[in-house]
Amino acid sequence: MKLLSLKITSNSVIFYAVLVSILSTFNSAIVEDMMGYFNRYLALLGCLGLICLIGCRGGDSNVGLVTGKIMVDGEPIEKALVSFSPTSGRGSMAYTDENGVYELAYTRDQMGAVIGKHKVTVETKRDGYTDYDNGGKKVKARKEILPKKYTDFKTTELKADVKQGNNQFDYDLKTK
Repeated sequence: MKLLSLKITSNSVIFYAVLVSILSTFNSAIVEDMMGYFNRYLALLGCLGLICLIGCRGGDSNVGLVTGKIMVDGEPIEKALVSFSPTSGRGSMAYTDENGVYELAYTRDQMGAVIGKHKVTVETKRDGYTDYDNGGKKVKARKEILPKKYTDFKTTELKADVKQGNNQFDYDLKTK
């Protein structure tokens, strides 16, 4: 039985050398294109990561943390709405807890209020509702018990000057 024999000549060697050279160049170009796309993809991911780090750095640095206590005729008031309105910029608000304590929220994700002077209002009125977080307890409606000098933005006597860092503003309000 005769096996396939190849006759190797100088022409065939040159042909194969040229073919290998062309194929390696072709493959190299494909590999370089793929690496180019991969590098661009990595650069894009890096830029997006940097944007996220800058954009999610913890919020506005022009905000100070604000807490305090609201008393009405010497007693803490539960579920009063406390609003801080700056001379310019976004306002902040909070509801008091059962001890009359509040902590202002600037945004959903950031606590505090814009640094600077604020008008402060406190409203005690509320609609009746069912508190499902507290076992379905019925919470009665409450009429406003405070005078307009505390509840109306235009006439409020309550002021606050928010500074960088932690701030505490306690108010003892009178119904009469």
